[in-house]
Amino acid sequence: MWWLGWSPVSFHHNVGVQRHFQKQNVGRSRVGLLSKACRRHHVQQQKLQNNRSEPEHNGSTFVGSTEQPVAVGPTEQPMVNFENDLMQKVNALMAKKKEIEERFAQSSAMIDVATFASVQGFPVDASGAVKFADSCTKNRLSRKLDDFFVYDRLYNDCRARRVWPVIIGQAYPWMAHWTLKDQLLALIARTLHNRSKKLVWLDVVEYFAGRGNLSRAALSKGLSVCSLDNEFSSLHDVLDCPDALRLWFSVLAATKPNCLVWHGTPCSSFSIMCRSTSERNATNSFLGNECKTFVLQGNYMADLTALTLLLAHLMECKEALEQSGTSVMPQAPSVYGVLAFIRAFQVITYHACFGSPTMKPFQLWSSSTFISDLARRKPNPSEVGLEQLAVKSEDGKFTGIRDKLRESQEYTMYFGMCIVEACRNSN
Repeated sequence: MWWLGWSPVSFHHNVGVQRHFQKQNVGRSRVGLLSKACRRHHVQQQKLQNNRSEPEHNGSTFVGSTEQPVAVGPTEQPMVNFENDLMQKVNALMAKKKEIEERFAQSSAMIDVATFASVQGFPVDASGAVKFADSCTKNRLSRKLDDFFVYDRLYNDCRARRVWPVIIGQAYPWMAHWTLKDQLLALIARTLHNRSKKLVWLDVVEYFAGRGNLSRAALSKGLSVCSLDNEFSSLHDVLDCPDALRLWFSVLAATKPNCLVWHGTPCSSFSIMCRSTSERNATNSFLGNECKTFVLQGNYMADLTALTLLLAHLMECKEALEQSGTSVMPQAPSVYGVLAFIRAFQVITYHACFGSPTMKPFQLWSSSTFISDLARRKPNPSEVGLEQLAVKSEDGKFTGIRDKLRESQEYTMYFGMCIVEACRNSN
């Protein structure tokens, strides 16, 4: 059998080789099993880590977490922080609103003549005559007043010369026998004197303030304000309280240069809805039937408005008059003459553009360009769903909706903010 190539030596050799390879194969299979076991262990560890990092919420406990169970899930914590931040902001806004209301009460309802005790005095010389710091200023103002009296004669039929001395004399009886020119120079001299002594503090004056939202807007911007209206105090009622007139003029004596002096003079007797009753028309210079008390009172407030508009202008303040779109007050003496003299221009705007539920057009008058920023185009009533203020009958007469008309007299806070910003941006 040797010729078959078989021998005991080769047999043993082959067996040895087979056993060697069998051992190697066993080793390899063991390594493969260990690798599979490691992979399974790694996958299990990865799943365990995922369960720990993203626990499943089950009531008040978490599956797959080794930490102590807590009641609030991880997605709820940002919501809690948001609510806390929101609450803090609301509380801060409420605190600021309360502060503004307190300051508003101090600058409106609590205002009286005594508030301006430090600016009551007029600068006088040794002889007791009112004096200016320098003669140049006095001469310049004197020439301006002479120019105004020309306008008063041409446009007002000398109404200012006839009416204003009475108004000023009611506030200061010791001036009653003075000429109008001397009265006006004295009022201007006092303001300039207080400015030179740094006794002035007012940034905004709101005459006939109504709700006073312009003043509130100014207070929210950190400005010093004085807001006058008989709604706040009977001591502000210029129709019934002599001290109110003195207060009206004392406020001007505390104004800074470029102070905003805003007039929201009631326009009810000058509006189109009252035209048939007041009988105001061009033939009577829009003075109406002065046998009627409400017409006489309207004319008195218009005369006072014209007087303070002129004084504010000569004191280098930013004077402004607001009236409803149909009011004829700007055409009545002596308002017309003052507006012409100071070269005031008119801007038309709409309360609806400032957040009001009613259209209500405004006409704004001033010699200062800041009112140009308040001009707005008329909105489409059908698009914004505005409330109606009046109804026109078949005979052409208007019947006002009383509650809506009263609400429309109050400025929105946004309108007040826009006025303040426009005025500040023009400085």
